Amino acid sequence: MSGRGAISNDRERIKELFSVAAKAWWDASDDPNIRLLTVTPDGAEYWDGRGKVASMISMTVAAATGGRPNVGKNEKVSMT
Repeated sequence: MSGRGAISNDRERIKELFSVAAKAWWDASDDPNIRLLTVTPDGAEYWDGRGKVASMISMTVAAATGGRPNVGKNEKVSMT
């Protein structure tokens, strides 16, 4: 995914979004090191692949033969 990002120090929003999972990194929502990152996407790209092992074999064969690997279908998606 690609897009534009913005960093915020909105303490009320941080408190609202703080969760049990966030306690893995911070003790409480009032930690002064916490920031919010908002991303507005412009586009995205995805691969529908054949799995890790098959892709690695395909890349190895391509490297050895000078060809291009077949790692699956690739599509770009516009978000605008």
